[in-house]
Amino acid sequence: MSSCAVRSFTDPGAFAAAVFGANVDLAVVGGGNFATTLTRIELPSMGLQQFHETLPQIAHSASVSGRVGFALHMQPGAAIQRNGIEIASNTLSRSNRPRSIFQRSTGPIRWGTLSMSPEQMQTLDAAAAGPKQASSAGLQIISPAPTAMARLQRIYS
Repeated sequence: MSSCAVRSFTDPGAFAAAVFGANVDLAVVGGGNFATTLTRIELPSMGLQQFHETLPQIAHSASVSGRVGFALHMQPGAAIQRNGIEIASNTLSRSNRPRSIFQRSTGPIRWGTLSMSPEQMQTLDAAAAGPKQASSAGLQIISPAPTAMARLQRIYS
């Protein structure tokens, strides 16, 4: 079944509860008014989520969907770290199995995720291109060609 939703939040707990496929614990670490927009598109074979966050945050998410996937910046903005590794705005992080992730942002940011089944990820491996760097944090950092990254970011805009 396919679905699409756009929701705005002023309560961090309500936002954390709305993230698809994960149990999320969230702490806002900057002063000001919390405001976040979550856009979610669910298709039978994959899910896309986009987050527009206004304040720096620390979050822990534990996958409950059984999916794996990617996280990336939608546009240049504040720094974002996943499991202690900074994800630059021209790279994406890849998780090869459902896992627990610690994430920290340093300010306003627009970022997104793309998730799929582990079997779909194996199929994608055959077509994957671009230099990869393995990390000890269980994430893989991928540096796609600039045109490929721009095309991916346009999907979310």
